[in-house]
Amino acid sequence: MAIKFSVELPLFFAFFSFSLINTLNTNLIIYRTCYLILGFDKNNCSLLGNVYNATTEALEKIVQPKADVIMMTKTSIDSVFGAILCLFVGSWSDRFGRKPVIVANFIGYTVMMWIMTAFAALEEVSPWYMLMCTIPVVLSGGGASFLAILLAYLTDITSVEHRGLQMGIFEAFMGAAVLLGNLSSPYLLSATNYVMVYLIAMLSLFLGLLYVILLIPESLETIETGNKIRGFFQTQNIVGMFKTTLRERPGYGRSIILLLVVSLAIYFTTVAGDTSVIFLFMREQFHWTFKQFTYFSSFCSINWILGSIILVYVIHHKWKVQESFLILIGFVTMTIGAFIQGLAQVDWLIYFAAVIKIPSTCISPMTKSMLSKLVEDNESAKIFAVFTIMSNLLGLVGAPLFTTLYNATMGSSPGIFNFVTGSGQAMNTIYLLVVIWLLRRTQSTPYSSISNENQDSVITPQNETDN
Repeated sequence: MAIKFSVELPLFFAFFSFSLINTLNTNLIIYRTCYLILGFDKNNCSLLGNVYNATTEALEKIVQPKADVIMMTKTSIDSVFGAILCLFVGSWSDRFGRKPVIVANFIGYTVMMWIMTAFAALEEVSPWYMLMCTIPVVLSGGGASFLAILLAYLTDITSVEHRGLQMGIFEAFMGAAVLLGNLSSPYLLSATNYVMVYLIAMLSLFLGLLYVILLIPESLETIETGNKIRGFFQTQNIVGMFKTTLRERPGYGRSIILLLVVSLAIYFTTVAGDTSVIFLFMREQFHWTFKQFTYFSSFCSINWILGSIILVYVIHHKWKVQESFLILIGFVTMTIGAFIQGLAQVDWLIYFAAVIKIPSTCISPMTKSMLSKLVEDNESAKIFAVFTIMSNLLGLVGAPLFTTLYNATMGSSPGIFNFVTGSGQAMNTIYLLVVIWLLRRTQSTPYSSISNENQDSVITPQNETDN
């Protein structure tokens, strides 16, 4: 069977745009906070993240905690509204189609980038106004629904036999986009300015929007054509989503689904929390500049791509190693890498930790592949929506927790948040051991092709069911 390339290219355009401005946003918020909110000299503020000296070192300790509050507030808004909309989007797309949601998401992100471009051009506008940039994304479906529906689309068009590989290709495209965005960002900023970088990011999203509208077909063969707006806010969308996740399934299917959803939610929450402060940590602990950090981010992206190719294509697809085992190895190495990063006193250990964590690149595609096989094809969007909601709600705790913890320990032990990340992944390791134990106790396979990657038949239910 030939591999189908469908949403991967628009995904690339989107994540190139996101990675191009991700660290740039943090830099801009810190810069604006420094001279607009705290009233420091604009020339000295412009050195933050670019030059390390006694002046910038003193400024960092004052500016970072204030900027953290703005970034934490932005993350919280995204998480709250994203979780609310995801209550409806997954079930709605099962009835009315995936493509309308994907198009709406791209429109929202494109408009958001246009507003951010205007914000960057107006140098006397407070960084608090950057929160307004999230409004178009919220109104168009929410960032939380974006990946959930893309994954559901991928499940619709992919056979069980090739699903793990297709998820790996999905992750590889994402990794390549992040790599290119991280590498390009500092050089584009040096060669131009904030406004031009945001314009390039907006153009990338616009190309993704055109690709989806013109070239991506609807993945569902049968869709409803009734009142789509009224159908969006029906309570049956919420009830159906949670009923799908919690309903009794053959063997230990329900327990395995819940454990996987929880572990994936914890994984993304700790990764998001880590991401929210890692740039600040590198600036404080190792005095890295913006360019040095992008080199490290690019190194991690290369690891991501190589890990996806080796672990998903070679080890899983070719050698038929089960998904559950690869996920377990991913969580173990993620735990070890986080503790190494937390204990690091020299920056080469940060790179060493990144190498240790290479197997963790398979966590996301392999877990999503397992989830998609545990349920019927028409249930995948609901399952992905539930895990996205959990990730966002946990993010409401995670983002403030990581920010508060970092601000409280910045002067003494700024790397302490890494131990929170490591503890979360250690918990996930235990969950995966339970999943593997449940799979071994199940005499008949509770979902298609998990015990034998070559099979794609649906196994009949066994007598033993969840209580």
